[in-house]
Amino acid sequence: MRGTPGYRLRVCLLGPLELDRDGWLVAHPDLRRERVRQMLSYLAIHPRTTRQRVAAELWPDFDDEAAGRNLRVTLTYLQRVLEPERRGSNPPYFLRADGPALELSVGHWLSVDVHEFDRCLDEGERVDGEGSASLALPAYRRALALYRGDFCGGQPDADWASLERDRLRLRYLTAVIRAGELLLADGDEHTPLRLGHEALHAEPWSEAAYRLLISTHLARGEHAQARRTLARCQAMLARS
Repeated sequence: MRGTPGYRLRVCLLGPLELDRDGWLVAHPDLRRERVRQMLSYLAIHPRTTRQRVAAELWPDFDDEAAGRNLRVTLTYLQRVLEPERRGSNPPYFLRADGPALELSVGHWLSVDVHEFDRCLDEGERVDGEGSASLALPAYRRALALYRGDFCGGQPDADWASLERDRLRLRYLTAVIRAGELLLADGDEHTPLRLGHEALHAEPWSEAAYRLLISTHLARGEHAQARRTLARCQAMLARS
C-alpha cells in the first residue's frame, strides 16, 4: 500500500527548474544532475508515459540497452530527490514505475506550475470570449505571475522541450498583451507600458506588443513617444 507522503511538492518549470517541498526549495544533491532535472521536467509535462518513451527522449543517440541502463540509474536518483526518507521496501508515492509504465502522481500532493498556468489562461480566454473582461483579467494576471521565464530555462535543448517552450511562450505573449489591452481600456495608463515591454522582451518581433505600447502612449498624451515607437515597429517589420 502506498501511504501519502505528508508533504506537498511543487515543480516549477516556467523559468529555471525548481522543486519546492512545503514551500521550501529542495536542494538535494541529486537534483543537480542534468538528466535528473530533464527527467523530472519531462514527467511533469507527460505524467503518464513509458520507460521506452522517456529513454528515447532523454538518450536519443544511445542504443536501447544503454538508454535503458541510464534510465534505471536516473530513476533511482529521481526517486531519492522526491522521497528522500522513503525506505527501500516501501513503494514510491510520487513516481510510480510499474513494469513498462511510468507515472508521476500529479494532483493534491504534487503540483506543476505549467498546469496551473494553462488552467488560468483557459479560464481567462473562456470568460473573455463570453464578454466578461472583469473576470478574464484576474485569470490572466494569475497566469502571468507564474511565468518566471522560458520553459526549463538553462536546460539543454531537446525536441520535446523546444515544442513546449514555444507553445508556452506564445500563450504568455498572447495573455500579456491581452491583459495590457484590458487594463488600458479600464483606465490604467501605467501597467500596460510595462506589459508591452515585457512582451517585446519575450518576442522582439511582436507587432501586437508594439500596438499596445503605441496605444498606451497615445492614451497618456505622449504623441512623440508614440511616433518613435511606431518608427521602431516599422523598422522591425522592414527587417523581417
